[in-house]
Amino acid sequence: MYDDQLLNLLYEERIKTALESSLITDLTYQNAVIEADNKLDKLHNLNLNENQRLAIDEAISENNYMGAEYGRVAYQQGFKDALKLVSELSELL
Repeated sequence: MYDDQLLNLLYEERIKTALESSLITDLTYQNAVIEADNKLDKLHNLNLNENQRLAIDEAISENNYMGAEYGRVAYQQGFKDALKLVSELSELL
C-alpha cells in the first residue's frame, strides 16, 4: 500500500509540472484545443433551449470525465511500466 501512495504522489507531481509544460508546447494538443473550442462555439450558436443545452453539457462533461480518467490510468500504467523496465534493466547489469 505504501508503494501505491508513493506512486500516486509521484504521478500527481509530474502531472502538475512536466505534463502541464508538455501540453503547452505540444502542437497536436494545442490544435485539438482549438478545434474543440471551434466546435463548442458552433454549438453555442445553435440557439438551443435550456433543457437541450443542459443535456448536451452533461453529455460533454461525462465524456470529458471519461477521457480524463482514461488519460490518468494510461499515464499511471506507463509510469509503472517504465519503473518495471528500469528495475529489470538494473538486474541485468
